[in-house]
Order: sequence, then C-alpha cells, then structure tokens
Amino acid sequence: MKKIISLICICLVCNDMFSQNFDGGLLTGLTTSQISGDNLGGFNKLGVAIGIFTQRSISEKSKLKFELSYFQKGSKNNNLNLNLNSFKLDYIDAPFYFSYLVQQNTSIQFGFHTGFLLLQKETDNFGSDVELRDNFNAIDFSTSLGIEYYVNSQISLNTKFSNTLFFTPIRKHASSASLWYNHGQYNTVISFIINYYVINSQYLEQFFVFYFVLDFCKKILSKVSFDPSLFKKELTKSVSWLEKNDAIKLKIWALTFFSSHKKIIVDVFDSIY
Repeated sequence: MKKIISLICICLVCNDMFSQNFDGGLLTGLTTSQISGDNLGGFNKLGVAIGIFTQRSISEKSKLKFELSYFQKGSKNNNLNLNLNSFKLDYIDAPFYFSYLVQQNTSIQFGFHTGFLLLQKETDNFGSDVELRDNFNAIDFSTSLGIEYYVNSQISLNTKFSNTLFFTPIRKHASSASLWYNHGQYNTVISFIINYYVINSQYLEQFFVFYFVLDFCKKILSKVSFDPSLFKKELTKSVSWLEKNDAIKLKIWALTFFSSHKKIIVDVFDSIY
C-alpha cells in the first residue's frame, strides 16, 4: 500500500513539474567577433562557445530561456601591414532570452547578457603578448537578437548577433573621448550555436506516464485479479487513463499474465478502441 501511495505522489509531483514545462540541455558552437573602436574592421576573431541552458514555456508560442556558457570574444588583425594589435577576451556569459515562435520550427529571440571576464590578452602581429594599456571592464552588459530553427525535438540551430550596450563600454577609448552614443570600445559578436535537449519535458512526460502510471495500473490489476468483476472494473479505468500506445502495452501484459481473463480483456479493449 505504501508503494502505491508513493507512486501516486511521484506522479502528482511529476505532473506539477511538467505543468511548468521546463526543458534543458547542452550548447556548443562558434563565435566570430570584433571590438568596435579598436580601429580593426571585420569579424576576424574566431572563438568557441560551450555551456548549458534551460527554458520554460510561458505561452503556446513564447518561452523564457537562460544560458550559462564559456564564451570567447575579441578581435584579430589579419593584415600584417597594419600595426594594430589583436585581443582575446574570454567570458562566462549568462544571458536571459525571450523567444517567440513565428513559424512551426522557427523562433526569434531577444536577449540580455551579463558577461563576466575570465581572461584578457593583447598580442602584436607576431603573436607576442603585449602589456594592456588599460584593463577591460570585469563585466560586459550586452543585448542580442537571434533566430532559432528546431531541427527536431532534441536539436536546434541558433544564430545570434550581440553587441555591448552603448552606455556600458568594455573599455574607454585611448583618448578618453566620449559621445552620447560612443563611450568607448564594444564587443560585437555573431554566434552559431547547436542546442541539444538533454531534458525534454515531452519525452520525460511520456516516460513517467508510461513507467509510473502504467506500473500503478499493473499493480492494481494484479491485486484484484482474483475477482473477475473487480478486474474488469479496474481494467476499464486503467485503459481510460492511458494513451492508446500505453494502453496497448497494458493489453499485451494483461493477456500474458492473466490469460484466464482473456474474454474480459478483449471485451474491455473492444468497447473502448
């Protein structure tokens, strides 16, 4: 009896969890970046992004998403004729996104990022380290706009454009010049990310319904199998609780272990399906 009560409690907890519709997983991808205000042009600095994410549906078409990732930014001088240095900036990026589904498999995203600087490095044209004239700010506040395409229920592809907020530069200009729209240097990044859903609420829900509810039904039927009328009553209730695929699995199990009630089992399923 205690086991049955425990199973019911687990099902109720799982049902409450799924009603919140949480998903989560792993992300990895490439970044291309530049630093606005360093006199270099072009997204020449390649980097990587790797981390985790979780998201929650807030309506049929919209979601809130949170990521935590190792994210490489910076700039690179590919023209050796220019006496300009390259920058390597590594961050722990913690963005929040609002996502809205515009088509069946496509959504647009708007995000606010907080990046925590892990490493800052400046190199000359020959790759030698150069002493920084000024340290970069420890935190990079930025916004992003992106698009996500859902390949299937476990994989999605995401492309985002992000830029440091204009009033919170990552570092002042060498001249300390400042205008209302240009207070210093800014990270500008285009990222290409693959999301892999390790925790998918739809798959988890199917698993728990199959394992816990189906297991619960089997226990009840086993306990009342001595009485044909009770067996029929509980079987009818069980079939009404389950999805068709799970009900078929219950039918196969019942015919295997309670062949003496074959007529009851066949009649119950014929009356419902």
